[in-house]
This record gives sequence, C-alpha cells and structure tokens, in this order.
Amino acid sequence: MNSTAPYRFSIILPVKNGGEYLKECVNSILSQTYTSFDFIILENASTDDTLSWLKTVKDTRIKLFSSRESLSNRRKLGKDS
Repeated sequence: MNSTAPYRFSIILPVKNGGEYLKECVNSILSQTYTSFDFIILENASTDDTLSWLKTVKDTRIKLFSSRESLSNRRKLGKDS
C-alpha cells in the first residue's frame, strides 16, 4: 500500500461500445489527485474500437478484462433459451 494513501479501493467500469465517452471517462478517472486505487474495466464484446483503444492505455492501476461474447442479464440469470 502507498504510505501516503491510507485507503485503497477499486473503481469498476463495465463498458460496451464506449465510443467517445469512454476516453473522457477513463482519462477523468486516471487524472484524479488520489491515486491509490485499482481501475477494473470490464469490456463486454464491443463492436467498435473500445477494446483496441483500451489496450493502448498504459497505467498500472488498470486491470482490463474483455469478453468475446456479449454478457447480458438474461445469461447471468440463466434465462437463455
């Protein structure tokens, strides 16, 4: 743990086809003055350049998880037919 930051927490960002808003969101989070956090990004099978752009962002706080298949509430609830 960072000795100057008494608390560490995680920010979780689920994203699918984030487009222009994703860049603003990620840059805003990474530019915060409090830096003792993990930034977990859950990329949900985007069909735009979301995943390729996220892979270009180099910051050790980012933990990127991507899915090849779209994750939906139906699937999570076991209601796929």
